[in-house]
Amino acid sequence: MRKKQRLAIYGGTFDPIHMGHLLIAETSRTLLGLDRVYFLPAFSPPHKDFKGDSARARLDMLELAIKDNPHFAIDYREIESGKVRYSVDTVKEIQKENPDHEICFIVGEDSLMDIGTWHRPEDLLSRVHLVVATRMGIKGDPAKKAEALRRQGYQITLFSRFITGLSSTEIRREVKAGRSIHYAVPEKVEKYILERGLYLGE
Repeated sequence: MRKKQRLAIYGGTFDPIHMGHLLIAETSRTLLGLDRVYFLPAFSPPHKDFKGDSARARLDMLELAIKDNPHFAIDYREIESGKVRYSVDTVKEIQKENPDHEICFIVGEDSLMDIGTWHRPEDLLSRVHLVVATRMGIKGDPAKKAEALRRQGYQITLFSRFITGLSSTEIRREVKAGRSIHYAVPEKVEKYILERGLYLGE
């Protein structure tokens, strides 16, 4: 019997994409034997006070960051929609397009702790294998939360390899302050940010 292929969806604003995002994606890929990881940039995520006016720059940086990894790709549907979209609806579409694949959904521990506030969380969790990356400074007990969800029948995997304190918010703050972000983001992304003067007006 042919082994069922696995693909992963990794959503976020990626403003900007940084080395922590790439480490999480690659670690998830190797840990779970994923055939492909799709980065899913949001136009305007429903749980954040965020607008989609940076969409082109975020896409450019994401394309630069993953260009050399044949296992990474971008799913453009949410950002091209030009509106707020819910993860569960996107997952349903991807399932219909890939009926022979197991769908994994990569999040950080902060999202795991807040999953009950998402749109139709039970529907989402019933459709995916949730892959949770450890993050620094998370309030609560993610391991306990994950175990409670497993007891409800959901597939949850936590991993704690290559824990970093990197965040897009912090990187934008450092750029505005005129400090170096070298090694925090891929070199091509750093060059893109500096050449275009991104984040200086925030």
